Amino acid sequence: TIEGQDSGDGWVRYGGYFLPVEIHGVRVMTPQFEEAAGEAEVVVSNQSAANASRAMSFRKLLGSAKAAGKRTFHRFVYKWVPTEYVTSNGAQPCEIVGPGTKPNTYNIFVKPKSFSPYNVSNVPNDSLRKVERVKQFIATPKAPKFVTKEVDESKSTIKLSISYTNDNT
Repeated sequence: TIEGQDSGDGWVRYGGYFLPVEIHGVRVMTPQFEEAAGEAEVVVSNQSAANASRAMSFRKLLGSAKAAGKRTFHRFVYKWVPTEYVTSNGAQPCEIVGPGTKPNTYNIFVKPKSFSPYNVSNVPNDSLRKVERVKQFIATPKAPKFVTKEVDESKSTIKLSISYTNDNT
């Protein structure tokens, strides 16, 4: 949890730094509102905050480094679990690429076993067996340490041999 000030434009000021609330459309911080004594106003979202300088507590949704072992999580993304596209001819395995342009629809990538995969847009929710979205953390491995050895230059030697022949005479 960090204490920061909501600037009202998708950024949180923490110390001398500005931290994004969303990265590539994925929310990485959520507000933890604490009502002040005697204050009846409830702020619904960061964008509509009446008092943008009001200090708020934000919780990082990035996982702790201790729980990850030697890796630290920098961000997470939501991914859909592979499912099946149900048609009159049966069900075909597919992956959900993202939401469609119409309500309760999805853009999918169908991967049939008998021929080439193809994309289908605006597939209704009812045509998919199961729509499940999971949070997947993107881990960054710990930076490797580079070890250099001290080289004693007095022991360094260079051997050079030059052989010159003149066959033009």
